[in-house]
Amino acid sequence: MSESKLKKSINLTRRNIIVILILSITVFLSIILTLYNMQFVEQGSRDKIRIYGNVKREVNITLFEIKAEYQQVINQKFDFINDFGSVYDDYFTGAQVWDIFIQNDLLNANSTQIRFYGYDGYTHTEAINLSIIKNNPSLVILAYEENGISLGPLPDDGPIKSVVNRSLYPTWNSRFSVRNLAAIVVY
Repeated sequence: MSESKLKKSINLTRRNIIVILILSITVFLSIILTLYNMQFVEQGSRDKIRIYGNVKREVNITLFEIKAEYQQVINQKFDFINDFGSVYDDYFTGAQVWDIFIQNDLLNANSTQIRFYGYDGYTHTEAINLSIIKNNPSLVILAYEENGISLGPLPDDGPIKSVVNRSLYPTWNSRFSVRNLAAIVVY
């Protein structure tokens, strides 16, 4: 075999190894990221919210329970501002997050903050202090209706959306609105 053919063969072999290595890394990272994302989501029905983290016990709350067992906010106006500075309002019906924590006796003495996570892995960058929720229970809810219309395809089918009124975070509160809510993580 001539020297030039040997060099070409070595280069092709190196290229093939690099391509296989890159492909393997991509597949590995995809699997890891999928598993990481799944830790926030309990597979199955989207009418269930998982509450876990720094809590006395982990719970799963169904849409039926949200509607029937907790203090409700009915067709209440919530004001919003998004990261573009657009101001708007909508009317929501849902259960108070604070009442869910209290009725289930979930919070530890050192629990201080929460974050909402969507089925797509979306969360907001800033955690919400529990003291704000405690002092304003009707302004932080898990909504199942917006402007009188079910958020799900059917009235008793998810999704559920976290809603935080602008008066609590005047600079940009739309980031706390997580549609298709999957989990509340307590810190």
